[in-house]
Amino acid sequence: MRSNEYSDKEIAVFNGLAELLKQGKNLYNIKVSEIAKAANIGKGTIYDYFDSKEEAIYMALLYYLNTEMTKIVIEVEKIPFFKDKIYRLLDTIEENIESKSSTLKILLSAVDIGSMYNLIEENEKLIDLFMEYAGRILSSIINSGEKEGIIAETNSPYYKKSAIRCIFIGFAQYVNHKDCYKDVSVDVAKDVAYTQLIKILR
Repeated sequence: MRSNEYSDKEIAVFNGLAELLKQGKNLYNIKVSEIAKAANIGKGTIYDYFDSKEEAIYMALLYYLNTEMTKIVIEVEKIPFFKDKIYRLLDTIEENIESKSSTLKILLSAVDIGSMYNLIEENEKLIDLFMEYAGRILSSIINSGEKEGIIAETNSPYYKKSAIRCIFIGFAQYVNHKDCYKDVSVDVAKDVAYTQLIKILR
């Protein structure tokens, strides 16, 4: 990911686009002139950096995915203990799903992936970037778990990663549909996720 290679004007476009979405603008009704105004640059300047509005949106997704995932990875890698890593990630999942101000969430919810299929097919950075960060997070968790004797080293790497992913996906499903689990608090859901993970990994 070329986060350090973005120019100030490109970042201004990303931030301007995100601000318009936070104001409730429809992504595909936004005009390039509106993005330029929000970014405080000339309309023609946008085309100096992007071939189309769709490319600007796609690159904004890459930029914010990189920015937000980098913070998460750095934080998780600094946490020394397995249990603390798991609970911090559960907290992060809850925060991001429920946040109304998350730029990445706003962009992802606004994007019609179908209309951007060609861009994604030609440039798989979005998927590759997510997989790279997810891999780093899982490796950090597994390394701590094995050092603490929580994770059985006899299990295959795929088994370990799959078990951890399943727990996080299950918790995300709970957060997305809390109304279906009115008798279950968030803290209980986190404890259940952690307990289940321990059982699976041992």
